[in-house]
Amino acid sequence: RRLHEEIFPSSCFDKLRRIRPESLQKCRAIQGDVCLPKFGISEAEYMSVREDVNVVFHCAATINFNENLKTAFKINVDSVIHLVDICKSLKRLDALIHVSTAYVNSPIKSTGLIPEEFRSIPVDYLQLKSSIEKMSRDEVIARTDEILESSGHWPNSYCLTKCIGELILRDLGEDIPYLILRPTIVTCAYKEPEPGWIDTLVGPTGLVLAVAAGVLHVAPGRDDFVVDFIPVDFVVNSMLACAWVV
Repeated sequence: RRLHEEIFPSSCFDKLRRIRPESLQKCRAIQGDVCLPKFGISEAEYMSVREDVNVVFHCAATINFNENLKTAFKINVDSVIHLVDICKSLKRLDALIHVSTAYVNSPIKSTGLIPEEFRSIPVDYLQLKSSIEKMSRDEVIARTDEILESSGHWPNSYCLTKCIGELILRDLGEDIPYLILRPTIVTCAYKEPEPGWIDTLVGPTGLVLAVAAGVLHVAPGRDDFVVDFIPVDFVVNSMLACAWVV
């Protein structure tokens, strides 16, 4: 229902509706929850997924930088564990594309190129996950700064849990043909589906809109910082290219 009432009506699909309207009929939604084993998919639907799916794009995440660590671990860490289990059961899997973030490297102090390698953390991430699960939400809130610091000087729960998601793929997904994509700050489209297309004010979009509207004239900042934006269509095209080359 959400697919047809909330997603398909988006202006993102206007061009597709004009030139190939039949393509939308090929999309099929399956009810589930990425926080649950097998994503909570019904047995009948899961059998269909096992038989028919050959490319998986994993984009699901909480992007709230200051999400409670209990929630962030469930969405950004547990989901990858369940994803690996699912992918190992797929009979025709050709590629798994895991969308991460460039900011898994945020603790690195560097002014040059950052190597494309896994970022290790100084704690056992499974023990950390277990400890957080045993804490109350209030206890987690009280200890968040301590946990982020002891786990590798992380700025927020988002960067830490996205990093751990990558490590899970490294450690548990060795038999899976996967590739990790690390975009920076995703912004409006450059060309597709149309120049400037966007459907959210999350992140820098609200700031840019305020400047364009003449509401915001000045904001504090540092002239030695690089604000690294990437258009959403660049990210999507990169995902498709990654699936092709895995």
